[in-house]
Amino acid sequence: MGIEATRQEQRNRWVVGAGWVAGIGIALVEMQMGMDYVQENLVPRISAILGWLPILGTLVCRCMGTSAAHYHGMESMMRLMLLTSVPCGLCVLGLVRKQRAAE
Repeated sequence: MGIEATRQEQRNRWVVGAGWVAGIGIALVEMQMGMDYVQENLVPRISAILGWLPILGTLVCRCMGTSAAHYHGMESMMRLMLLTSVPCGLCVLGLVRKQRAAE
């Protein structure tokens, strides 16, 4: 009786493990399909998104600048944000250019 229970428990563990592996595999395939879908729909619209970035940046800086005038620590934080946003923007622009050159 004990031996049969042990065998049944081992079979159950194998089935549970196989279920986990199959579930993870399915999730990875669906994630890849989702990323392909996003890339196909985002790449044609990236030029329009990049066209709006300067306008949005100006609006954010103006809104944050009026509220930062009242706080002394906000001024240094805004300068730091400006200095970090320029390299990040150039990096994104470089990646977009690289993508276009590959096509």
